[in-house]
Amino acid sequence: MTALAGRLAGLKAGPRLQGLMARLRWIGTGIAAVGIKELRGRMRGRRAFIIITIHLLLLAGFAVLVQELQVRTMMNGFSSTSTADIGRGLFIGLLILLTLIVMILAPGSTAAAISLEREKQTLDMLVTTPVSSIALVLGKLLASVGWIVLLLLASLPVMALVFTFGGVAPDDIFRAYIVLAAAAFAYGSMGLFLSALLKRTQASTIINLVLALGIAGGTVVLYGVGTAMTFADAQTRANETNTGLNWADIHLPPSAMLWLNPFASQADVVCGTDTTFSPACVVVLAITDRLDVVQGISTGVSNGDGFGVPRDSYWPRGVAAMLAMGLILVLISSQLLSPTRRWRRPHITLRLPRRRSASAVPAGETAAVPAASMAADRPDATAADPGENSA
Repeated sequence: MTALAGRLAGLKAGPRLQGLMARLRWIGTGIAAVGIKELRGRMRGRRAFIIITIHLLLLAGFAVLVQELQVRTMMNGFSSTSTADIGRGLFIGLLILLTLIVMILAPGSTAAAISLEREKQTLDMLVTTPVSSIALVLGKLLASVGWIVLLLLASLPVMALVFTFGGVAPDDIFRAYIVLAAAAFAYGSMGLFLSALLKRTQASTIINLVLALGIAGGTVVLYGVGTAMTFADAQTRANETNTGLNWADIHLPPSAMLWLNPFASQADVVCGTDTTFSPACVVVLAITDRLDVVQGISTGVSNGDGFGVPRDSYWPRGVAAMLAMGLILVLISSQLLSPTRRWRRPHITLRLPRRRSASAVPAGETAAVPAASMAADRPDATAADPGENSA
């Protein structure tokens, strides 16, 4: 073992690996420099602390309203609400509000990251610095996402109020915040991409908000229309064949339509907190094409699934899709940032056979070596002029 450890310690990285590691260290240094500069600019003055205070007051006020509504509903006897149900209702309300805040603030915080530099005519100076374009883009993105993460961390004391009522475990909150962080990265990358693509900050901000709300509401509308059309066709076939509607034969639109919608992923997180068959679980079963479970519960045959839904069956796919979208948009933004640093296809050069040495040339062929072949060996060789050859 000692000899093997000595051999492994004696191994040295090859030149390619050393170059890759040096490149990664250089990119990391650029990301840290740009990110620290952006974060310091955001945290200077009173604006950041005022925004955090307003954010916390909004969450606390909303939590108090939801709690009072559910407590009064339980005291008046309008429903059999328990304290655990109050905790879950408070968790759902805060989760919806936080998701909406992330979808609005994340693209809005990066909408002016590059377009504002272009308007101030400071983008050329940034491009000419040794910082690479990918480091510049990632530094600005991570600074904006870091600001959103700071707001999410500030909301943890308010979210912790659900523990006083029960019904929600710490791992449920952890899952919810993972979805929120992935949404912040994806929608922040979308804002950065539009900021690099467009020249005006105002246009970039408006288009970002429209796209964010379109993804949140438009995907749900499209999925709902597809679901309604699928049920209508299934009901028509059932009426024609005089048979009952079998939900197992109904295949809804693909769940990939809602991967970029964080509300769909949060529905899976909320379903994990329920002990009964709640509307959130029905939504998850519909998205994952498991309507046979709903039919089995409604008819008394549970098909072995009981009242539960397989946990973590949808939100990991949504998180992976949002992270993939963010990475793709970051790479495209780095290409749009600097025309001189775009990725190009490698130039293919034709290498001609090298001229043989004088010792390898036969005695009668030494004087027959044309001058054009000697010129072709040079890297800047050009085609010979026919007029010169005739001369």
